[in-house]
Amino acid sequence: MNKRVYISLPITGRELEERRAYADKAAEKIREKSLDKEKIETITPFDINEDLSLPYSQLMGKDIAALLECSAILLCKGWEKSKGCRLEKATADIYDLEVLFEE
Repeated sequence: MNKRVYISLPITGRELEERRAYADKAAEKIREKSLDKEKIETITPFDINEDLSLPYSQLMGKDIAALLECSAILLCKGWEKSKGCRLEKATADIYDLEVLFEE
């Protein structure tokens, strides 16, 4: 079975294209680490939410639903200052998902 990692990063109030590039880079780093081991799939909020004009509650709802389909979460730098990331970490803790921190 493949391991699936959800990439959690601060987005609100930031430039979306910069955040998208950051999420893609974090996902690539995770996948590179798995080359000789088990296959790791990654999912980011940008993979889930095509329409970023939706209300915040709907975006977060989709993010949490996707997180629950994963076995681990990667918390990117600055996560502790983001309400969304803190919600995602709390969800991961409640459901006993593996919690990884960006180096």
